[in-house]
Amino acid sequence: MARSELDSSEAEGVACLRSRHHTGWAGALGVASELSRRSYDAAITLGNTPSLDLICSSPGQRRFTVQVKTVTSKTWVRIRKTALERDPQSDLYFVVVFVPANPAMPLEYYVPENEEVHEAYCRQRKTRLDGQPYRPGSKASDGPM
Repeated sequence: MARSELDSSEAEGVACLRSRHHTGWAGALGVASELSRRSYDAAITLGNTPSLDLICSSPGQRRFTVQVKTVTSKTWVRIRKTALERDPQSDLYFVVVFVPANPAMPLEYYVPENEEVHEAYCRQRKTRLDGQPYRPGSKASDGPM
């Protein structure tokens, strides 16, 4: 697609199809951008660490990590069970980023408390529809947050 075609489709607010790869990067880069705008340092891990996406420090030099979860639908968020089964970490933050299909629309950011994420996971059922228990850490958890 030529650049002029892209510009005209964005101006008209036309929804675009985007790969998971680009959607994920849009979310991670968006969070890093918002942190930087607020004078935080944010280093992107470039996918080399599956349990976190950003290594950050506050203007007061407090270090923390961020796991970005990017979604195109507001119905559920996929998070690795191993991340949810651990006790909440005070220096880990989850940021859910909604990336609308329409590129003219802004990203939406949700930052739930780590305890809130952990408690939501604990409230989910732990058995499959056939009554068999899930194996700890074996599959992603698909549930509302």
